[in-house]
Amino acid sequence: TVFTMMYNDHWQGAVIASYVTRILKKKNVAVVYEDAVYGRGLLKSFMKQAEPMGSTPAATIPLEPMPASVSPRCSA
Repeated sequence: TVFTMMYNDHWQGAVIASYVTRILKKKNVAVVYEDAVYGRGLLKSFMKQAEPMGSTPAATIPLEPMPASVSPRCSA
């Protein structure tokens, strides 16, 4: 039997925001995200959850989406 766990962006963003604000106790954070549908969704969810908890992003830094194959980035 195989179980996979797939969480939606809303849940992941809320958990990350809660961890950053409640566990790490950070108020000003820089958010680095992949500038693609998945990364932008997590960013939006994080921002929506973190701001009411008192954490505000000091910066949002988009990264170029990863290529379908990561081997060009893993050359020796």
